[in-house]
This record gives sequence, C-alpha cells and structure tokens, in this order.
Amino acid sequence: MTAVATASTNSSVRSRADLGGPRAWPLLGNVPQLTGGREHLVLEEWADKYGDVYRFSVGRQPFIAVADPDMARSMLRLRPDGLKRAMRHELFEGIGLQGVFSAEGDEWRRQRKLVMPAFKPSQLRAAVPSFAPITERLVRVLDAAAASGESVDALDLMKRYTVDITTQLVFGIDLNTLEKIDNTLQASIHIIFEGAGARVRAPYPYWRYIKLPADYRLEQAIAHVREVVLKIIETTRAKLAGDPEAEPQNLLEAMLTDTESGEKPMSNDEMRGNLITLLLAGEDTTSNTLTWVLHYMCAQPEMQRKMQEEADRVLPNSEQIQDFDEVVRLQYCEAVIQEALRRRSAAPFMFLQALKDLEVDGLRVDKGTYLALLNRRIAMKETAFGEPERYWAERWLEDERPAGCPHNSKSQLAFGGGPRICPGRGLALLEARMALAAICKRFTLSTAPGSGPVEEVYAFAMHPKGVHITVRRR
Repeated sequence: MTAVATASTNSSVRSRADLGGPRAWPLLGNVPQLTGGREHLVLEEWADKYGDVYRFSVGRQPFIAVADPDMARSMLRLRPDGLKRAMRHELFEGIGLQGVFSAEGDEWRRQRKLVMPAFKPSQLRAAVPSFAPITERLVRVLDAAAASGESVDALDLMKRYTVDITTQLVFGIDLNTLEKIDNTLQASIHIIFEGAGARVRAPYPYWRYIKLPADYRLEQAIAHVREVVLKIIETTRAKLAGDPEAEPQNLLEAMLTDTESGEKPMSNDEMRGNLITLLLAGEDTTSNTLTWVLHYMCAQPEMQRKMQEEADRVLPNSEQIQDFDEVVRLQYCEAVIQEALRRRSAAPFMFLQALKDLEVDGLRVDKGTYLALLNRRIAMKETAFGEPERYWAERWLEDERPAGCPHNSKSQLAFGGGPRICPGRGLALLEARMALAAICKRFTLSTAPGSGPVEEVYAFAMHPKGVHITVRRR
C-alpha cells in the first residue's frame, strides 16, 4: 500500500496503540535506556525484540520506530510535504545549520535548487586535480608513521584529511590540517559536533536557561566558524564581482554564480548555513566511513590485497589518482566503501515527524507523530542483503555475487532516500576512493599491537572508537 494523506477505516491498519514496545518510565519515557552513546544499538535491539515496527517514547513524546525496508522507503518518498525532519529547529539555528539540511517544504525546494549546481559531476570532475596534493600529503604522513613504526589514530587522521579536502572543494582554500595539527577551524568543527550531539540527546533545551562550560565552548566554536565562513563569502563575492565572466573554481563560487535554478539568490545567512553544513558533513561522515574501511582492511587481509591489486591496475605509473576517469575504474574499492556504508552507517537512524494524517503500508500515522527510521537495521535485514552480518564487499559486484543472493541496494540508506537524498553523496564517494587508492598503492595496514576492541559511539553521528593501525610500506 502506498502512502496516502487520510487514515483508513480498514481494521487491518495498525496504529501506535496496537504496537508493542519497551516499557516506559513515568515522565521520562525511555530516556534512561537511550544514553551513553548506545542509542542506535538500543533501538536496534528493541527491533529484534518487538519487531520491525514498535513504539517507544522520549519523555512524554511518543515515537514509532520503523525497521521495515518497504515502509521506510515509502516514508522517505513522502518528504518534504508529508514528513519533516524531527529535530528542534532552534538546535539547527544554534549551530549555524539553517540551510538546505534543516529547511522544509518550499524553502527546501528553493535551497536545493541553489545548492545542486555545486555538486554537478562536472564540478567534481574538475576538482580531482586540486585534491591530488592533499592526498599526497596524506601519503607523507603515513610514510612517516611507517618509518617510525608508530601507530596511527585512524579517525583523527581521516578527519584531518576530509577537512582539507572539503575546504579545498568548498572554498578553494588549503588548510593543511594534516600537517598543522593545531588548526583552529578543524578544532572548532570537532567541538561543534560534540556539542550538537549532546544537545540532540538532551531531553529539553536547558541551555536556554543555564549554560555549562561545554555550552560556552560550543558557542565560541560556532562564532569562530561563522566568522571564518562569512569572511570567505565576502572575499569570494568581491573576487567574482571583479571578474564576472570567470568559470567557478569551487563550490562556493558555483553557488554564488548560479544561473540555472531561476531561484532568488541565497542571503548571506543562508549561504553561511549551507557552507557550515558542508564543512561539518564533509568532515565527519566521510571520515567515519573511511575509518571503518581501514579497520576492515586490517581485519580482512584478503580484501586489502584485492584493493591493492586494483590500485596497481588503475595506477600503473603513479602513486595516486590524477584524473576522474581513474576514480570510476575503482570498482572494487567502491564496493568496499558501499559495504562500510551498509554495515557501519554514520546515520544509523533518522527522526521524522508527520505533517498530516498518513497511512503508510498499513500503518496509521497521525499528524504530529514522531518516527525513528532505523536505517542501519534496515540494511541488516536478511531479505535485503544475504548474510547481512558479514562484511563482504563482493556483494556489491554483480559478477561476484552468487545467484539468488538477496541484494536490494535501495535498502542501503546511509545517504537517506527519496527526494531528500543527500546531495553530497558523490563528493563523499569521490574523496573516499581517492584516499583509499593512494593508501593501497603504497602501504599495507594492520591493527596496532595492544589495540582494544573497536566500538561504535553515537553522538551527532555514529563513529568508530579505538581504530589504531600500523603502516608498512609495500
């Protein structure tokens, strides 16, 4: 059944009251269970116990959790008119994300049109040569680690790499955080992510009334990033005014010179909000995915060997990607990344809210109801992917996947789905492939001696904790 805007009288249609779920505490609901960075794991455990559609509550706010692939995809198609993102708007405004990420309805449509030209394939293709020096810098850092024998904090390294790539692509600026560890912009981005995660988990917006030391640090970091981004916008506007016929060299210039959308140009606040969103998303989600890939490369030497062989074939005479066509040829590397996105998505769930009464695949959703779409749990369904617990890159290669093995790529929701699928997914896959090709061409990785277990921790996104590697030159 497809989603409709009116509730059905069919007795087979379920409502929230018909669903099972964990027992809730008075006033607190299920908040006591949803703490400690394990929120996504608890929600998934409840799906195992209560089924693919169940109820829970955060304080006195009722939720419906959905881990049914077909129902989740139907819901995503209802955005932005039937469902909206269910997070406090003041949270987005407070951390400077009042752009296409937080916009809804017609305002989202307008901003989406203005942002998309910056992510055209031609823009990404043109950016590859500017990424090469940053990737070479990543190789130098790993080369030094190989020479010294010191272990590498994989997540920290990948965050610095992705910040450098993102600022180069978005602003045309080389921050070089890979070699300048104390870069203030990267440090501020880290503080914003930590603070945003804490505020998302808070049962109410206490910071309106009292501020803790962490809130003051967050506000200082936000002010710093806003100041830096606004200054870059003003400098870029002045540059373009002096040469209006110049071709855009980065995403900011592409957004400022848009002539295709036919929409009213963005204000400085909208432009700043969207650029801050790109900085945060480009740094955190891609670095998390890359770190998980490095972890699995260490755990699966045969997979690492196949990645190295592919890098040797695609780059027979160079150490790293120099041309977009080489990126396209990294098909096994792409499969490894897709499997990391399926198995360890940085967005393991998504909160939405119904804007009107809906019926979605036999579930009645009243206006105002909150929903939790369990993206990672959906990608772990046996009906969607065969042997779902197994990290197996070959499942993404049709020639290597056994006949009859379930494989529904639409159930991999790491970038969302429907009309509001993430516009930056092409960029994320591009920079991940460039980094991995350079690493595989030059090095062999292994888990650092004495490393403890690798854990999943949820903040504003889900990230790995404890991935430490050693590097050996091939």
